[in-house]
Amino acid sequence: MDLLSVIRRWRFRQKMPIREIERRSGLSRNTIRKYLRADTVEPQFKVPDRPSKLDAFAEKLSGWLRIEAGKSRKQKRTAKQMHADLVALGFDGSYSRVAAFVRTWKAERQSDQQTSGRGTFVPLVFGAGEAFQFDWSEDWAVLGGERVKLQAAHTNLPDIAALTTALEAADTALARTEGAQDSALAALRRAEEDEAPLAIAEAGAGSDHSNATGQITAIESRPEFPSLAEDLTRTREQRAEAAVKLEEATRDATAHDPSAIMRKIETVDARGRAAGEARTKLEMEIARFEGTIESEGGKGHADRDAGAREEAEAARTALQRVAEEAEMLKLLRETLDEARDETSAKFVGPVAKRAKRHIERLLPGCDLSFSEDLMLDAVVRGGISEGCGDLSRGTQEQLAVLTRIAFADMLLEQGRPVSLILDDPLVYADDARLDLMVEILSETAERMQVILLTCRDRAFRHVPGNRVSIG
Repeated sequence: MDLLSVIRRWRFRQKMPIREIERRSGLSRNTIRKYLRADTVEPQFKVPDRPSKLDAFAEKLSGWLRIEAGKSRKQKRTAKQMHADLVALGFDGSYSRVAAFVRTWKAERQSDQQTSGRGTFVPLVFGAGEAFQFDWSEDWAVLGGERVKLQAAHTNLPDIAALTTALEAADTALARTEGAQDSALAALRRAEEDEAPLAIAEAGAGSDHSNATGQITAIESRPEFPSLAEDLTRTREQRAEAAVKLEEATRDATAHDPSAIMRKIETVDARGRAAGEARTKLEMEIARFEGTIESEGGKGHADRDAGAREEAEAARTALQRVAEEAEMLKLLRETLDEARDETSAKFVGPVAKRAKRHIERLLPGCDLSFSEDLMLDAVVRGGISEGCGDLSRGTQEQLAVLTRIAFADMLLEQGRPVSLILDDPLVYADDARLDLMVEILSETAERMQVILLTCRDRAFRHVPGNRVSIG
């Protein structure tokens, strides 16, 4: 059942507060209010028109059906025969496609003619809470010495309270499951949103690294950078020459005129000061270049690069964690699906296995197909699946009885014996099928108690057992 219809029933039919609906479903109040304001109860999916292999033969098949409609029942061709004739004309589609076309054509023709169809279908098996059974019986009794005719009414009402409780529990479980799924999807979206800033940070770190590399390349490409070492060497040589000249002047001071020596000394000092100033300027320029190189291409760039790498590693770690969480959610979903399939197989397999030995006697070479809710879905004969609705009323009735016997056998083997109760069974069975089914019921009665409720005493007059007449 869709979550939207569950929420609307809780609110409008059971008058449940929005706070309680929020607790049961796990959805936010805004989401619940949005569902309650929706105009539709159940979303409808519009099936698009798709081409079919049968389109090229549709007109011919319709003509055949119009011809067959005027024939007697024994002279009409079946859908299988028409499928074989179409295959001879080049049709390579399946039989189910032809059978579906035939059913649709007959339904449209019946609607056009405004007829009610043939026969009346009286269901013998009802879903839980779908209907109640009512019947009359008559018998004679002697009251006060007079023979009096008695009429009794019999009713069988379903357990409405238990069914309502089970339905509410199922709705609650479904709502919680879907709420958990929505929460998981929201968590996945939040993880993807958290990952986006990390990716942006990684891209910014890469950009900073590229900029630093470009600045270093620009410094190295300046015209003065190749001659920087030569200028430093030349300055040191000039300093050494000045020191040598000062020493020579000091030695010659005693041998020359003091005034001339002083003038030479002053000249040398002036040259020394000029050389010292030039040297100081060069050393300052060298220090400036060395500082630029160290800040741009040395330790500062390495720190930026290391920081960028750490941010990139953190981004990759966060991405891996999000991927692991997504993989965990996927594994959880697959585990739930496998548990559902295993639960279905736990019951469907044993029931089909036990019913097969009886069905082989009734319909040789047939297999049963059950739906997820353990209802008989189809019969497979010769590799072709036939839905239960396409079978005759008698075959449907007989398969239902055999399926009940299989369920009872399974419970008996599990140590939980039950009584098999059949209410007016085998109404549509012919004589041969009736004898075979009575034989199967007699064999079943040797393993468990079988109770037949019927008003057709003549049909079961040859069945051995204890007879009780209700007057």
